[in-house]
Amino acid sequence: MVKVPHWIRDFNRKIDKFVEKYRREKGRFPTIDEISEKFNITELGIVEILKGRNAVQVISLDKEMRGQEGNTAPIIENIKSKEYQTFQLPIEDVIHLKNAMRALKKIQKQVIYYLFYKDLTQINIAKKLGLTQRQVSRIKQEAIDELRKNF
Repeated sequence: MVKVPHWIRDFNRKIDKFVEKYRREKGRFPTIDEISEKFNITELGIVEILKGRNAVQVISLDKEMRGQEGNTAPIIENIKSKEYQTFQLPIEDVIHLKNAMRALKKIQKQVIYYLFYKDLTQINIAKKLGLTQRQVSRIKQEAIDELRKNF
């Protein structure tokens, strides 16, 4: 079975919302180029994300997926930002970061989430997780080292 990453399913939901809103406002469906502009992802990247809608399938273990005609699995390497934007990671870096985050332990993911997504202090994280500030600091450093290794 081919499992589609959660972030691809999320992007498909965002694309669906955009397409529906665009259709209501303009009376037609947007082109791939218009979707590409909206999300700052190359046209090829949008096509790869849309492939994720049909990618869940059961295949023979001796069948090579890539390059086969009829292959519906997204090719992650083809998903790239059209242009770099200030204070925003390009989509290819977001993909690498999400893949690297999978290798972290649950506690490491929690500390990284609270530090960098929720912008909490180490002391607040320690209280929330029942740890000391020193433990949070060590967990953060281990997580960052692991991310560097996997990135």
